[in-house]
Amino acid sequence: AGAFKATYDDLRLGASGDAPPPPAPPPVDPKIWAARPPADWKGPEWTSDPDKMKAPNGAPSGWLMGAEFKADAVTYNIGMLNLRQGQPGGPGANLLLVLPQKTLNDLDGKTLTVAGKQQFPNVIFGNLSRTTAERQVKGEPLGDFTLKLEFGKLDDGKLPGKIYVCLPDDAKSVIAGTFQLERK
Repeated sequence: AGAFKATYDDLRLGASGDAPPPPAPPPVDPKIWAARPPADWKGPEWTSDPDKMKAPNGAPSGWLMGAEFKADAVTYNIGMLNLRQGQPGGPGANLLLVLPQKTLNDLDGKTLTVAGKQQFPNVIFGNLSRTTAERQVKGEPLGDFTLKLEFGKLDDGKLPGKIYVCLPDDAKSVIAGTFQLERK
């Protein structure tokens, strides 16, 4: 093969002067979002009963939208609890809960429980999303989910927590574990 020789088409910009958009990702089989854990799954069990929710020690992990999940980061900012796997914009997953409590002081010693439908004004809502290695993205609101979120005592700007959440999606997503939030 000879040296590359650029032609006009290799350098052409779109009508607006911008580079043409990247090609759309290939279609994805919708069943990947609904895949359930394998039969030998050793992660947390899906349940709709908050009394059965006992968070194991260790980073929040489980099954989210058809794939294994382990939180790389757990953050809290103005009422938003974010459990993230992977780097933003890259492959991974995200669970975002919006809580009525806005500060770590507001969460000190509290246990928040949700079992399906919620009553106003103390509603917890949020969404989940997952990005595959092929850059396929899916996000959806939580809907009627089951949650047990427990917080310990705030000490020197650090607040320990436990989470166990089960989502009503086709994959029977479930995440459970412990974490520590820090005041920044």
